[in-house]
Amino acid sequence: MFKRLNFIFLFAFVSTLLFITECKGTLEKTGVKGLDRIAFEYVKLCLRIDKHHKGYVDSYIGDEKVKMEIDEEEKIPLSELEKKSENLLIELSKVKDKTNRSIFLEKQITAVNTFVKILSGIKFSFFEEVKLLYDIETELEPEENYMKAIQKIDGLLLGKGNALEKLEKYRKLFVLKKEEILPSIESALDEVKRRTKEFLPLPPDEYVRIDLVTKKPWSGYNWFKGNYFSLIEINIDLPRRVDQILSYMAHEGYPGHHTELCLKEKFLFKDKNYIEYSVYPLYSPESVISEGIAEFGLEIIFTESELLDFLKMEMFPMVGIKNININKWNEIRKSLKELSSVSGNAAILLLDKNKSEFEIIEYLQKYGLQDEATAKKQVEFIKTYRGYIFSYYYGYKILKEYVEKGKPKDLFKDIILQQVYPSYFE
Repeated sequence: MFKRLNFIFLFAFVSTLLFITECKGTLEKTGVKGLDRIAFEYVKLCLRIDKHHKGYVDSYIGDEKVKMEIDEEEKIPLSELEKKSENLLIELSKVKDKTNRSIFLEKQITAVNTFVKILSGIKFSFFEEVKLLYDIETELEPEENYMKAIQKIDGLLLGKGNALEKLEKYRKLFVLKKEEILPSIESALDEVKRRTKEFLPLPPDEYVRIDLVTKKPWSGYNWFKGNYFSLIEINIDLPRRVDQILSYMAHEGYPGHHTELCLKEKFLFKDKNYIEYSVYPLYSPESVISEGIAEFGLEIIFTESELLDFLKMEMFPMVGIKNININKWNEIRKSLKELSSVSGNAAILLLDKNKSEFEIIEYLQKYGLQDEATAKKQVEFIKTYRGYIFSYYYGYKILKEYVEKGKPKDLFKDIILQQVYPSYFE
């Protein structure tokens, strides 16, 4: 009896040992343990780079002790940070079974390595810089591609002058008084949130705060603070129009940046312990996906007819706008969307072709139909953020092509909750 029990015990022990060994081998083979460590090192790298270039880390929601330790340590030389990032890329190259997670980390750390080199003074061509930082191939779009849309707008608007002059006059109909801006924002925010909650699992305690700001190079910004909270700032340096507000709130709030970052905090960072989502480095492939989600968000939550009805019945009457030809407004809106890549062209001409700022302002006016003040603000943005400007157009293009292959809302949700990167969609 005892011998039999001993044999059973020995058999169970050996079986358990073999099972543990097999699991350990599987973990090592898939690189799970290694990826957790690499992700942690990646997070620390980003925080250390931010000490060299403030603003590189757009948000951090991880362990505050880690950040405090890095804040208190001596600034690590760029050459050492470059070496650390290269070592992580070598480790990732040895992972046998590639997963979305390992490739995502590879793309992000390649961007980290590139940004450190740029800070060190290493020169890349502008196209190489964009490819390495954002995982996208860019090109100069032919100006003739814009002429059809410009001519259409010109034909839709009556009066004297060229398309830009007539468009500037038309846009003045929609300019908000300062006291009208926040009520318009609140109304738009309520609606985009309501529609987003119908198909995305927003955490019950998520919330946003809106602040109006000035003297910024951007129109709006989402500062994600963690614990499902965002501070959304809207720049009022330039006149704000009522027909823009809904788009702003979809972009910065629901189902855009705030929604994306809340869901990633909940389902990827907290539930799966993917520590890489505790940090968001601005100059990285992640931004292309994030801006794509934000740019395409309005089209996900509104059909075209729903959008026009809400503007005509809710937004426009709030500020006393009546008898607007909503169909003409919509045709102008769609034509302007065809000029989205003009800003990327402007960046290439300024940063690669060495055109003057004055020439770029004229270019944005001519092909982007931007008024002078908006064009100057766009140049300020390009000088500050360089190739980041491409994340809007390319992000939108990539996501739109993908989600329209199936059920858009389901695929949109999948993009948010999976680890994807621009070249994933090729």
